[in-house]
Amino acid sequence: MKEGEADKFIALFTTKTSLSPVPNSAEVAAINWINVDDVEGLAQAGMRQFTPTFLHLIETIKKQETTP
Repeated sequence: MKEGEADKFIALFTTKTSLSPVPNSAEVAAINWINVDDVEGLAQAGMRQFTPTFLHLIETIKKQETTP
């Protein structure tokens, strides 16, 4: 991913589970679930702010979901 003049290398790991996450409360104040398909619309409408890196990762996840 390009970030200005620099190349940014990002590792993305995904998994599926039926278990609910149990975050370390000293590190995570809250979890807010957002459907992957809704992220782009929220960003475009100005309802939520996301970093360019996060939006790039969402795009990558969506492409992986449609690839057999």
